Amino acid sequence: MQLFFALVIGYLCGSLPSGYLYCKIFCHKDIRALGSGNVGATNTLRVAGKFGALIVMLADVGKCVLACYIGDMLGGQVAAQAAGVAAVCGHIFPIWLKFKGGKGVACGFGFLIYFWPLGALFGLAVFLIVVLVSGIVSAGSVLAAISVIFFTYFHPAAPIYLWPVLIIILLIIVKHKANIKRIIQGCENKILWKNRKLF
Repeated sequence: MQLFFALVIGYLCGSLPSGYLYCKIFCHKDIRALGSGNVGATNTLRVAGKFGALIVMLADVGKCVLACYIGDMLGGQVAAQAAGVAAVCGHIFPIWLKFKGGKGVACGFGFLIYFWPLGALFGLAVFLIVVLVSGIVSAGSVLAAISVIFFTYFHPAAPIYLWPVLIIILLIIVKHKANIKRIIQGCENKILWKNRKLF
């Protein structure tokens, strides 16, 4: 029963559409009709600017951390992992937006922060290096997600955390399928910022 509640609460936490709400409340815009149409932090950057993107990113990270914490309180580590994975699923398939949400990167990062902060730092480093060099956020997201698989093997409890991490990474890669295709074709959108500074 605890596991069931952890899954439901995790999904509902993840379903909170941070990007949509921020742009609707503060910019009076529907982010789904602008830019790439995605409700994540990257498209928020295009629609609402750097500060808005930072707020949305922190909210997306935070809602997964909150889901993991609630799951932990309900049923320990297994329930916490289940709630975290459910939060990522909720972010990608939010019930409030007809199951059309973000791509799960920031939310997945929140999962790592809760269970393995060092692994989160490794993934963040890969993301920043790729984005700073290429200017392609999707490339940084995919390569960071893939690198986390490697880093997870160095976790003291790797067998326990490997499966939920693999599920999250698989979801992230599948959601980036169109981006990967555009990267291969050389026509993926780039984030341009002065002197290569994100914020």
